[in-house]
Amino acid sequence: MSLLPQELWDRTIDCLAADRHSGPSKHYADLRTCALTCQSWLPRAQRQLYKHVELDRLESTRLFARTLEESPDLCPFVKRLEFWFKHADWKSQLTPVEDVPFPAHLIAGLTNLHTLRFTCGTSSSGACEVQINFMNKWRECRQLRSLWLEGFFFNAAVDLIKIIWSFPLLEELNIFKTAWPEGDTSVDPAEFPGHCQMLTNVDMREAHRVHDLLPLLGPAIQKLSVVLMWYVTEPDFYAAISNLLELRSMQIQIIDPHYDWLASVLSKVHSTRLEELLLDFSVISRDAIGPVLGIFANEALDELLSHKPLDGIRRLRIIMFKRNKTGKADVERLVREARALLPRFVERGTIECRFNKDVFVELKGLTGEAYED
Repeated sequence: MSLLPQELWDRTIDCLAADRHSGPSKHYADLRTCALTCQSWLPRAQRQLYKHVELDRLESTRLFARTLEESPDLCPFVKRLEFWFKHADWKSQLTPVEDVPFPAHLIAGLTNLHTLRFTCGTSSSGACEVQINFMNKWRECRQLRSLWLEGFFFNAAVDLIKIIWSFPLLEELNIFKTAWPEGDTSVDPAEFPGHCQMLTNVDMREAHRVHDLLPLLGPAIQKLSVVLMWYVTEPDFYAAISNLLELRSMQIQIIDPHYDWLASVLSKVHSTRLEELLLDFSVISRDAIGPVLGIFANEALDELLSHKPLDGIRRLRIIMFKRNKTGKADVERLVREARALLPRFVERGTIECRFNKDVFVELKGLTGEAYED
């Protein structure tokens, strides 16, 4: 081994650490090799190996719990933990399992855990309920900052709200493909100190009833994304947006291709800090650009964006469905036509367009500069 200071080796090992986007598996083999290289490398390699953990099987969950049981000194290293249960884990079971093995005292020992992700791996209501019960075991992690839920069906909205409110320091909430029946959403705030008062980032996609949750997610939300929601055709479903006075970025999916619908939703914005507005037309623009430009052709939209509180918006982003023959030229044309229909907005802000995240073109101000990302 080289006689380099241990601090330099530690920094080198840190460069192999998992990040939020690449996940833990990208450099797992390299980190494992570092852990096996020599005794002096082991502590740093373990710190990075256990910082971000993904468990995709029930058996993986059992093995991970056993590892922490045998080596409790690893618990403080775990900062992000993701459960990606597979359908095969539940398909072979004639009756739902009683519990997913992970002792409560191990959960209590994960004192530095700041992110949890649960992805349901079954379409069986009984097995889904077992996984929700497992999720409830983690409500003691009061230090949690980020929570991701995907693929669950709750028996009542209250059950979902109680999970969310259990984390008083929660800053980020992501809810995907999750549903619950219509019913009572009342929860006693006194039972849950904090109840989302620090929540600043909310992303809801393919969820159920936005108007059930938004009023209960606290007033501090700065970034809100509401996309592919079920049963949100009425603009009043967005009424709770009026309470989000710290809102700075908002993405909504356009359900009704008419100006009045969009204007009704935007009229509910009371935040004077809104700087970015993302309009997702991907549901209604599968055949033509016409419906999109039809909304912008209404001169009242340019007028609406020029008055408080919407006059603070500096970036308008348009998202559309990508057709097979859609290319950069189509995006450029859409941007130019949108700019022509919103002259007052263009004087102060930027209009951007993209098709299905594949082509991205931006024209800044009045310069006409375009580029592809």
